[in-house]
Amino acid sequence: MAPLLLLSVLATAPPVCVQPAAPMVVPADTLRGIYESGVPFAEFLDKANRRRDQWVRNAELAANPDPALVARLRALGGTWRLLAVAPDGCSDSVHTTVWMAGLEAAGDNVELRVVTVERGQGVMDAHPTQDGRSATPTVVLLDADWRERGCFIERPRALRLLLEDVPSGERFERKMSWYEDDAGRETLADLVAMLEAAAGGGVRCE
Repeated sequence: MAPLLLLSVLATAPPVCVQPAAPMVVPADTLRGIYESGVPFAEFLDKANRRRDQWVRNAELAANPDPALVARLRALGGTWRLLAVAPDGCSDSVHTTVWMAGLEAAGDNVELRVVTVERGQGVMDAHPTQDGRSATPTVVLLDADWRERGCFIERPRALRLLLEDVPSGERFERKMSWYEDDAGRETLADLVAMLEAAAGGGVRCE
């Protein structure tokens, strides 16, 4: 092809979009090792220094989750584990991880372990946000055989959709206000829906 013709074709061709790499699959034995290196939520809470007042207050609220959601959780049966990568200074973790602990306490079929970012970096890298970031909390749902069966990344779906239309300079304030008003309802709904999907043989990961 002549150089001038080639340049003409390139100039009119649509732009090529670089797609993000497909999420990595973390082996079950690796997930088990990371999970078993974690700590129960009560121990994590006891050692939390950053945002401590928020952690303590939210943990008290989360101790009484919606009875209807608890009933749905208990009806699932089985053994389920939540592996949460959640630092104490994270504004999303302090408003979501506590509700996972609430479900653990309310049911008899869910266990939660919290790990540091350093320990859970591989899990975070394997589950980027929709815009390609590693974020906290990153939570994966594991079944009795330590296989991944779902995930919860950073914040509830309802909040993520809301923030899409909020200017970047206003997002943090809007996010924190939303968390206060929501009081864990959307987080719990997403978590139970994830568990129900897994119990039905599916995978819900968002």
